This record gives sequence, structure tokens and C-alpha cells, in this order.
Amino acid sequence: MFSVMIAGAAMAAASPQSAQAAFDAATKAAEAGQCEEAIAAFDRLAAGPAGRNKTVAAAIAVRRGQCLRRLGRHEEAERSIRAGVAAIEAQGGSFRAEARDAYVALAQIGTTNLTYDQAIADVNKALALSEGTERVVPLQIRSRLTRFDGDGAAIRDAEEALKLLPAATPKPDLASAQIFAGRALLAAGRVAEADALLKKALANNGGLTLRVSLADIATRYDLAQVALLKKNMDDARKYLVYTGAGRISEAPFASARSIEAPTCDSAPGLTPDSYAVVEFALDDNGAVQSAQPIFVQGGREVALAYARAVREWSWAPEDAAKIPVFYRALTRVELRCSKAGETMDLQAPLIQESEAWLAGKGATGTPTEQQAAGLATLRQAAGGSDAAALRANLVLAGSGLIGTPERTAASDRAVALAATLAAPQAVRTHAALMQIEASGWPDRREQGVRLRKLDALLADRAVAADPVSRATVQLRVAEIRQRLAGNRAADPALDAALTAVADTPDLPERHPLRARALLGLANNAAARGDFEAAQRAFARTGLDEQQCSLVGAKPDMKRSGASSAFYPTELTRLGFEGWSRIEFDIAADGKTVGPRTIMSYPPFLFGDAAKEMIARARFEQSYRPANGLACAADQRTFVFRLPT
Repeated sequence: MFSVMIAGAAMAAASPQSAQAAFDAATKAAEAGQCEEAIAAFDRLAAGPAGRNKTVAAAIAVRRGQCLRRLGRHEEAERSIRAGVAAIEAQGGSFRAEARDAYVALAQIGTTNLTYDQAIADVNKALALSEGTERVVPLQIRSRLTRFDGDGAAIRDAEEALKLLPAATPKPDLASAQIFAGRALLAAGRVAEADALLKKALANNGGLTLRVSLADIATRYDLAQVALLKKNMDDARKYLVYTGAGRISEAPFASARSIEAPTCDSAPGLTPDSYAVVEFALDDNGAVQSAQPIFVQGGREVALAYARAVREWSWAPEDAAKIPVFYRALTRVELRCSKAGETMDLQAPLIQESEAWLAGKGATGTPTEQQAAGLATLRQAAGGSDAAALRANLVLAGSGLIGTPERTAASDRAVALAATLAAPQAVRTHAALMQIEASGWPDRREQGVRLRKLDALLADRAVAADPVSRATVQLRVAEIRQRLAGNRAADPALDAALTAVADTPDLPERHPLRARALLGLANNAAARGDFEAAQRAFARTGLDEQQCSLVGAKPDMKRSGASSAFYPTELTRLGFEGWSRIEFDIAADGKTVGPRTIMSYPPFLFGDAAKEMIARARFEQSYRPANGLACAADQRTFVFRLPT
């Protein structure tokens, strides 16, 4: 046995029996699920005489890593398992099963981390060490990993796993294997075969009953997807009713703080025509702890791009807590990529200068800083007095994951730190604007206070002396005044403010802030009927209409198009609620163009209704010489809720 070999290997060490007993106790604790205790025991063993033997050290590392994985500490788990798996694999014999299980664990970690290439390499090693029914689990893992490759391998693996199951396999286990095979068939477009197999899985899980487990919900979601592909909306709605999707008081998307679609063309094949259904789970802190592609129009890279986008989503912890635990564990969403990646925010030039200076001071971003999972690290860093603290406070000041009081406090600290660190004026202005905008100014009656704060900032000599700072604040003031006035032709002072930016000699000729000001002048001139002046201002931008749609300020909405009349009648009858985000362009005449559903929950139910509403929306008119687009890739969110 493995434990006997440990004792033999440690024989030369002091008190070998106590080392053996300690190893056995740690292993027993791990098997009992007492992983914190087991990890501490394995660490003590590794630091003692027994840990100096390579085989013993490898065994400790693997078992410690398995426990770390069960605790969700995947990065540490992977390091620990990889440190030992090759050595125990080389021993062969009774170590074979241990090595196989280790490679299965690594493949599962890679699946969760969306590092499919590495996971496939690991699961192949597990299969090489597997015999008979031992092959079932690694075959299913590999089927999942290759489902979107289009070469039939996923189907072959899933079918082999099904054939390997003993005749007396319990129905839930048989259903699980049928689901793997059904999803592989569905991904390959073999819809009828997938439908038949998934219905068998549903029957083996007990059918359409009010009983709910995660396996039940997943199967019903799968059958709803099949019904949608068969254009059988009645069946799709029937299966979705039994998932509970859209039928809980706290719709999972209504309270999301950070939720974005991936940018089109950011991965091979990620085009506006691609789409995916992604399944995800939230942890108690509002971070997405896992996201997996379930169905995709596109290949593996497209599937992973959508899943990685969902991994970045976040909810505030207090909002996540309102969602029932069961629904936090399994939710599916429809996704398409966004064409908004090239649009420019007014503060982009200031942000770019700030990021460059901070990076020069060694303060750079982290992958999780925009997620709930990164809040603790940001808050800790924000208490410092260096450039990293300044950066952390700037990120917190703009975060939708925290409340207004914390954003305001972070912006106050950012302003103070920028001064203390003698940061360039662009950094100070960026912090000052974050301070002014921290509240979001939801009350229109308070806009006068907001403008007075911006005017005071503009009067600051240091701001006035910095071209990018001055132009940014001038444009912010002009655009807010324009929005409040509601009439582009009414206030000559607005033209004067825009002209000050458009004609400044202190910015490069093709600077985006100058172009933004010129587009504002063109719009105002056209509103007065002075089309020659509008044409001159537009020509000075040096941009074509598509480029202008990315740089200019977004036109204000004049009519939303939202109406309860568009709530789908059948969904009302069934008690469905949901959420859709629509992306669209805005034409020069204020009409919407090319609306696309880029996110929807539950999948495929409310997108068409939301698109109908945005088609009826109207925006402020803009000047474009060929009446082209005024704004590209604007977005609006529609929440569908039943009366209480």
C-alpha cells in the first residue's frame, strides 16, 4: 500500500513511525473533508525529515493540492499537484491511481480556469493511466473541452464513456453521461439526436417535476436550447419554466454592477454574428467563481472569449446576497460581442496620461481590480501613501461595486495623494473630476451644484495651463449645459465654449478632444439651419463619418420607446421576468439603426421585445454630411418585471 511505502521511504529519518502516523492522519483528514487540518498536517510533514525524500515529498504535494482544490484555492492547488505528480507517476504500481486522479484534478482546474489547451494535455495523461470504467470521467472531461472543435472527437469520447458504464449504473449517473453526449451532439448541430438523448437524461433524472437539483436545472436548460434551435417556442418556454429562470424576486442581472460583453474581433472568430450561452455561478462576495460555455455559434476560441467575459462580471456583495443560493450556483445567459470597443470616453486622454505616469512609478493594474474579488486588495492598497495607493483610490472612485460614500472617500484620498506625490496636472485633474462625479448626480435639480464645481476646477490656474485638462473640463461643462438646455440652437455661450477647445493652438491638430468639440459645433450649426458652418466644422475634424461616430458625444435620448405593451404576452402569463441589453447605432436623424441583443436573461426570451422598443426610441439629431451615423454602438438595458 501507498502508506507502507511512505514509511519505508522515511525509515532513515528520526521517528519513522510517527511520520507514518502523521501522514496517515493527514490523509484521513483529507478524505473526511477536513482540508484545512489536512493541509496544515501535510505542511508540517513536508518541513520535517520525511519531506527530504523525493517520493514522500511528491506524495505530500499531490494530496495537499487535492485538498487545496476542494477549498477552491485553484492556483495554489495546481502548483502543489504539479510539484509532485510527475514523481509519483514515475513510481508506477500502486501510485498509478494516485497519479491518474492528480491529472484529472489538474484537468478540472484547467476547465474552471478556461485554460483548455493545458486541461486537454492533463486529461490525456489521465486517460493514459486509466483502464476500463476509470476512463469514464476523463473521457467526459475531454468531451467537454473539445465540444466546440468541430472534429467529432467530443462525440466519440462521450459515446465511449456511455458504453463503458456498467448495466447496473444508477439512473442519475447514466443521466450525467447522457447529458455529456447530448451536449456534444448539440454543439455539432445534430439537434434531433441531442434532443432524444437529453430527453432520456431528463427521464433518468425524474422528469419534469417540481424537484430541483443543479443536474435537473442544467438538463432542462439544455432541452430549452434544443427547442429554441427547433423554433419550438412552446417547448422552450415549458422547459425554462421548470428551471426557475426569470421567476425569482431578485433577477440575477438587475443588480449587477460590472457586466460587459466581450469586444468583437478581440478573439479569432468573435464577430457580430457569433453568439453563446454561458453558464456561471456567483460566490457570496458577488464574484463569478466559474463560467463555462454551453452552446456557441463559433469555435473553441469564440466559446472561451464569451466565458472569459462572464468571469469578469461582478455584483456588490449585498446585492449578490439577495439572490437565492440555488440560483447563484447555476445561471445561464445569452451573449453576443459588442462593437463599442473603439468608442472614446471624454476622459480617455486624461486617463491615458494618468496610467502612463502611474506605470512609470510601478503602479499597474491587476486582472481582478474591476471585479468584486479585487475589492479587498484595492481597499488595502488605498490606505497607503504611494503611487499604488493613488491608483487604487482612482479605481475605487470609479467603481460601480461600492456605494457613493466609499467612492467619495476614495476620490478625496486620490485628490490629496495626487497633490502630495506632485503628480502631473493630468493626473490631478483626473482625480478632481472623479471627485466631482463620485455621486453620479442622479438628481437633475443638483446639476447647478455640479456645474459650479466644474467651473471652479476650470478656474484653477494649473488646470487652465494644462491643455488636455483644460479642454476636458471645458467640454464636460459645455456638454452638461447642452443637455440641460435641450436645444442646440438656443445658447451662443455653448458655441463659445466649444470654439475655445476647437481653436486652441495647444492641442495637436487631430486630437480627439478637438474633434469632439468640432462635432459639437457642427451639430449646433445644423440645428440653427446653418449647414455651411456645419460642413466647415465637420471637415476640420479630418475624420470620416464612421470615425466621428466613435469620437463624438453621444446624442441625448428624446424618447425611450419603452412600453408595457411590448412585454411578451405568453411570458406574462407564465410569470417570466428578465433582462436584455441592446446595442445599436444612432443615425444623424436621431433614429436607431441595427439593434442587436448582446445580453439576455433568460436566454432568447426578451431580446426581440427589447429590440422593438429601441427601434421606436428617438435621439437628438446630429450633423453628418451624408446623414450617416451620429453614434456607434450605444447600449440600453431593458428590465422586464411583472407588477407586484
